[in-house]
Amino acid sequence: MSSDRQSGPLSPHLHTDECNRIIEAMYRCFDERYLVTRLFGSCDQEFMAMKRCTRAERIARHQKHNADAAEKRARRQEAQTQETRQRSLDEILESIKSKRNKRDTPN
Repeated sequence: MSSDRQSGPLSPHLHTDECNRIIEAMYRCFDERYLVTRLFGSCDQEFMAMKRCTRAERIARHQKHNADAAEKRARRQEAQTQETRQRSLDEILESIKSKRNKRDTPN
């Protein structure tokens, strides 16, 4: 299987079973029809179905990646917030200890 420059790689391992069936139908159409008839649009339906299917896959993949990235950002932000809270608490405790030490040490 080759790659159409505009549609990206069409290897079977990159697509769902549904898109693979559509891609196979498109290639079958290309093999069964002469170049001249293909130039006049005899395989356009199959080609457009392939484009719609691969586009839907790409959009779903982007949405999943965006959702995963948002989840990672939220976890990282929460971890940073917890770290800041803990650091602030540690600074407060250290400040209290140093004040006590100053108060308790004889001059």
